[in-house]
Amino acid sequence: AIPLRRLIVIKSPLILPGDKSLGELVAHEYSHVVLAHAVAYRPVPRWLNEGMSMYVSAEWGWGNNLSIGWAVVLGSVIPLSEIERLNRFEGDKVGVAYSESYLAFKYFVDNYGVTSLNILLNNIRMGQSHDYAFVAAIGIDQAAFEREFATFLSGRYNLLTLIFNSNILWLFLALFIVVGFILNRIKRKKRMEQFDDYDKLHSTDFDYGNVEEPDEDKPWD
Repeated sequence: AIPLRRLIVIKSPLILPGDKSLGELVAHEYSHVVLAHAVAYRPVPRWLNEGMSMYVSAEWGWGNNLSIGWAVVLGSVIPLSEIERLNRFEGDKVGVAYSESYLAFKYFVDNYGVTSLNILLNNIRMGQSHDYAFVAAIGIDQAAFEREFATFLSGRYNLLTLIFNSNILWLFLALFIVVGFILNRIKRKKRMEQFDDYDKLHSTDFDYGNVEEPDEDKPWD
């Protein structure tokens, strides 16, 4: 998206396939253009910009939930202020940044409402600082909002939620079933061997081999 030119450039999925559908991609980039126009092309916090675009395009999925869950559990959550350098991130950090941006935007809207969002954007449009705009919209500055959001993340995600929201649970269940099946087979085999030994010790069907018939004409001692 090139907001100043009101332009979106998209390569054909046939040339550059990605993990997003064309509809999601267009909605995401179009949201950037609309937001830039709404604030008279003044800068907005990067997390808000990306979070709003993900919110509008409904991109949130299982992978995003998993990435932010691991980040919280491993202590690798990215401060919202550092997401300004998103273009410099690499690897999994990019996914964490986008996931955090979406959750932060959704947290803002869910807890403070669309009216507060409009107040925030209108103040930015008028040239006010971001801290001033935040205080005017929700009564706290950016740093306080970031701390509030961090508390929300730590309360929502932990090791238990990570297990239930990932394949780890199903992996453990599958492993438990396989191990249980193997142990049950071993137990049954030992039990059958014990029954065989018992039958041998208590059997009345003895085989004495070939025994000569007694000769009635011969006396026996």
